[in-house]
Amino acid sequence: VLLAVCDQAHEWHALTILDAVSVALRAAGIPVLRRIMTRDVTTEGHWYDPDSGATGPTYPYTDSLVTAHRVLGGERVSPGRGDIEAEFAYLPAAPPMALGDHGELVIQVAQEITDALEGHPINRSLPTRAGIAITADVAVRDAMIAAAAQHTDTAAYLWTHIARRLRGQPRAEALTIAAACYCFLGDTVRAGIAADAALGEAQATQTPPPRLALMLLTALRSGLTPHQISRAIVDATNSD
Repeated sequence: VLLAVCDQAHEWHALTILDAVSVALRAAGIPVLRRIMTRDVTTEGHWYDPDSGATGPTYPYTDSLVTAHRVLGGERVSPGRGDIEAEFAYLPAAPPMALGDHGELVIQVAQEITDALEGHPINRSLPTRAGIAITADVAVRDAMIAAAAQHTDTAAYLWTHIARRLRGQPRAEALTIAAACYCFLGDTVRAGIAADAALGEAQATQTPPPRLALMLLTALRSGLTPHQISRAIVDATNSD
């Protein structure tokens, strides 16, 4: 079933896309059972089948049974993409701090991240120190991703918060970890937004873009399943 959500001004463009997608799917041996168009999914309205002319009522997705089950399962439901993008927006920058022994810093950060994943409050300077650790050595970043795989919900929130307090390459790397966490959770929307924000931060600050963020975004756009992407993340972080 193919669904297009668009306003009236873009209806013919949407129909053209539906036609192209239908042809491609059928050529690949995938049957297209129905094509449906609607103006909005956030308010009450109507759906329209351009092939049969059939119509019917639509209701806000926030009021659906599927949404209720997701909320009961602990998932967040946002009104629109802009609200999700705001979850990754800048917070006041974490305070700078003098660098000490790098080895000790990594050990300390790893322990504090482990504690945070188990529910302990984080130190005010953790975002700064975590940013330094994951930027200086990609192996540290990958180790953080491996740890996050065991505490996906908490890790996604933690690394999103850390990323919001950072700037430049540290923010890009933290967003990459957050994107990986959301892939583990099967939340491909937030994963894509986080990965895109990581690459955008790198471009804006003229710092090296995280290869893993680019890989994640490419995989998400290619239509791979969250499980396939999660396996790819594990393979990529183990090979670096």
